[in-house]
Amino acid sequence: MALKEEPHIQRVWLPQVDSPGLAMSRAFGDFLLKNHGIIAIPDVSYRRLTSNDQFLVLATDGVLDVLSNEQIVSIVWAAKSEEAAARAVVDAAIASWKDKFPSSKRDDCT
Repeated sequence: MALKEEPHIQRVWLPQVDSPGLAMSRAFGDFLLKNHGIIAIPDVSYRRLTSNDQFLVLATDGVLDVLSNEQIVSIVWAAKSEEAAARAVVDAAIASWKDKFPSSKRDDCT
């Protein structure tokens, strides 16, 4: 069931309880909801990295929900260091959450 302010994001709730409202189907270590549809088995895919690959971005859904791959690549390319790139992506995601979902809690942007 989704929140009124986020009708496009389906969440998992405990029966008869207004928590935890997880917006995911997989959660490592979340035993509270394992009997209510949450599983800890990840989707795994493989890609061989080559010398043509310039960087790899690992980000939480809080970043990927509000920034496109193209936006993230632009931010990383413009940064002067890996640390600056990471900070800039997180800052852009936080700003995007405030803009796109002003009445919602921000998801983890890591």
